Amino acid sequence: MPHLVVHHSRSVEVASLLAALHHALCHQQTIDPNAVKTRALSFDHVYVGQGTDPFVHLELRLLQGRSPETLGAIQKALVQTSGAHLAPSVVLTMEIVLMDPALYFKGSS
Repeated sequence: MPHLVVHHSRSVEVASLLAALHHALCHQQTIDPNAVKTRALSFDHVYVGQGTDPFVHLELRLLQGRSPETLGAIQKALVQTSGAHLAPSVVLTMEIVLMDPALYFKGSS
């Protein structure tokens, strides 16, 4: 934890974006860089609004307990990092999902 999942249209090249986002998240206050997991999920069939514009959606899953200010700073850093790696035509969205620590498991199976 945290987990950063980058959902994207297959037409969007995300290799450099993924590396940059991982780096940016690892350098945020309250984030343990050794615990960050970053991955991408690509989608072949996408509709955005009235068309098929390319998209990137960042889903950041964090355990509860950070202040709204800290969450805002993390969100701002990831959105700015994305903007530096994406074409203006790519629709960018982001959500932060706060998870209950009592319902999260980490360990060996």
